[in-house]
Amino acid sequence: MEANYERTRYEARMRLRRKKKLIKAAKLLSYRVIKSLIFIVIGMILGFLLAHKTTGTPSEAENLTSLAPKPEIPVVSDAPKKIQVLLDPGHGGKDTGSEAAGTPEKTLNLSIALLVEEELKNAGIEVEMTRSSDQTVSLDERAALANENKVQAFVSIHQNSFKDDRSIRGLEVWYNDVKSSGAAGSRKLADAIHTYAKQTAGTSDRGTVPDEKLKVLRTTTVPACLIEVGYLTNTTDKNLIFSESYQKELAKNIARGIQEFLQSLGTSAE
Repeated sequence: MEANYERTRYEARMRLRRKKKLIKAAKLLSYRVIKSLIFIVIGMILGFLLAHKTTGTPSEAENLTSLAPKPEIPVVSDAPKKIQVLLDPGHGGKDTGSEAAGTPEKTLNLSIALLVEEELKNAGIEVEMTRSSDQTVSLDERAALANENKVQAFVSIHQNSFKDDRSIRGLEVWYNDVKSSGAAGSRKLADAIHTYAKQTAGTSDRGTVPDEKLKVLRTTTVPACLIEVGYLTNTTDKNLIFSESYQKELAKNIARGIQEFLQSLGTSAE
């Protein structure tokens, strides 16, 4: 009887112990399940937020950016720009012009013309040269280049000389106001260039000169003039013309005169 009682108590204790183990195991399992569920939920939330940020409703800053006007892309045209000014360095190639101190006039003309070209290009003006190196270009070719391109100003650059009287010196600007189709404009162009060129330091001024005989002016049908910078036969003029600083200042003033003339036409820079 006592043995049976002890056995019953032992079995009750064992059942209680197993019950406690089951309860503990259930709690552990529940904890692990809940923990896994929490991670799953967090993962889903993070995934949703990332997807919303990438493809969802744009932010206020993005909205403002989308409403901002898009920059216009400039259209590049292959069409050549209209030549506004044609510079003509006198002589060239076999035609040397006059000479001073072993230097031919053609070299001095080109040197000054290149400086004027640079000034005009810096001002945004479309400019071309009848020659940009030591080459022979006929008078007919020079005039034809100006006429065919219908330039707004043709400016020829030369040096003067007069061996019979070496005391004569000074700047002259020649134009044809009678036989040239660009007559009215030619006088205006000559006056504009003369106004500024004569201001170049050291320059002696001999004014503007109307002329009907110079072929390069007679055969052009656009506003045209010819600048005689100075007399190579005069020592003072020769020294000025050979001076780099004088050439640069003169070139700036010639360019200023051309710009003023173009402005009077309403087409200073295109």
